[in-house]
Amino acid sequence: MPESKAVQSTTISSALPLSPALIAHAMKSLPSSPLFLEAAQSTEALDESDLPQWEGEPPYSYAEPDSTPQEERFTHNLVEVMLSRQIRLSNKANTQ
Repeated sequence: MPESKAVQSTTISSALPLSPALIAHAMKSLPSSPLFLEAAQSTEALDESDLPQWEGEPPYSYAEPDSTPQEERFTHNLVEVMLSRQIRLSNKANTQ
């Protein structure tokens, strides 16, 4: 039992502090829209064939979209679908 305390204290002391911005971001609620919930349920719910291009880190190779309400809505929907997809894939990996 004393070994676990030593390991635990070493782990805690070597951890980097989290930035306030990261903590604030982590505290945000996940979306609860029907689109988010549908995408979280199943790969069959939505056509995800174009989503792998957004899984990598930026910058993305695409033309800058126009700043229109339709593009803003598309971007908002894309973020919700990607979040729910990541959660679904993570849950699948955890159950395996």
